[in-house]
Amino acid sequence: MTDVLLLTLVGGVVAVDGVAAVQSMLSRPLVVGWAVGMVVGAPMLGAQVGILLEIYLLVAIPSGGGRHPEGGTAAVVAVVAAAAVAPSPSALAVGVAGGLGWGWLAAMSQSALRHWNERRADTPEHHLDASEVARAQAAGLGLDFVRGAGLTLVGVLAARWIGPALVPGWPVGRGETYALMALGALTSLGVLLRGVAGTRGRAVLFGVGLTAGALLLGGSA
Repeated sequence: MTDVLLLTLVGGVVAVDGVAAVQSMLSRPLVVGWAVGMVVGAPMLGAQVGILLEIYLLVAIPSGGGRHPEGGTAAVVAVVAAAAVAPSPSALAVGVAGGLGWGWLAAMSQSALRHWNERRADTPEHHLDASEVARAQAAGLGLDFVRGAGLTLVGVLAARWIGPALVPGWPVGRGETYALMALGALTSLGVLLRGVAGTRGRAVLFGVGLTAGALLLGGSA
């Protein structure tokens, strides 16, 4: 039960860090995956899930009013889901799929919270003074933390319950699973390289680093 409470707190912190405040990059799946892996006793599996989710979500930039999967809470649930079925070959698939799905649910809740905050914002009939603005900001951050913590708690409990039911029908081995998950992530990676790697040299360096990391993690699976 202690680890569930700790993961719930982590979910609240990374939810706030992702968009509402700080944006320190601690909420990126790459970081959250490894940290949660340490909590559940599977740091390498957590790192693998985090890296795959990071690649999937690299193009999801939290700016403006766009809706993208929320990476931090998604990574918490993803690693817990993967650890719940480890050492099954399906662990990575269950983790990544569960994380992406939960990330979209988190994004929907984030959008709903934004609309609620808008209704509480300043209006032409009532201009907020400085103290009211400060209270509104504090309330918004607090609600975002509660949103992230609540979603994480439900997601962690659901992952530990549903994950094992998905294991028996998985048809391929661990290596093939890792390859399938990596192949799916290449779509997101291609979009990223098209927009960021403006020169061939940058693209080559990025590719070499990504390949080296994938081989290292794949060999440790």
